[in-house]
Amino acid sequence: MKKILLTIAVVLFASWAASAQSYALVDMEYIMKNIPAYQQANKELEKMSKQYQAELDALQKQSEEMYKSYQLNKAKLSAAQKKGQEDAIVAKDKELYELRMKYFGPEGELEKKRNSYMNGVEDAVWKVLKSIATDNGLALIFDRSSSKIVYADPGMDISNSVLSKLGIKK
Repeated sequence: MKKILLTIAVVLFASWAASAQSYALVDMEYIMKNIPAYQQANKELEKMSKQYQAELDALQKQSEEMYKSYQLNKAKLSAAQKKGQEDAIVAKDKELYELRMKYFGPEGELEKKRNSYMNGVEDAVWKVLKSIATDNGLALIFDRSSSKIVYADPGMDISNSVLSKLGIKK
């Protein structure tokens, strides 16, 4: 998969270079680190993350203590008591997992906050990049810190030409 993507990138780069389009590099990491709103959002997210992690650590400790207690007293317990304690331990572990997903999962609280804080900052940066690209006739802007394309002139997209050559009508 990497080879295919690299080949496509080289072909696109070669065809782009042949057409004498201009390009630029930006360091998005550097830009973001110098935006006060981004720095403040990161501080708040870090604080929130630490709070969530402390809560999870406390729950983890409870689960571990329940398990240790169970192991120490297992020989003295009846089958029903063993089953009850095992179920309680499993329930505590499930609670821990669900709370971890609630806070740190892909749809978790931290991700929602990150999106709410960062979308405005990222949108503003993207608008400025697009404006600079348009004003300076840039076809592509690469992010030096991540090796991604952060802006591409829509006129450079040859997807429909590829489909046409493959005999696919679009």
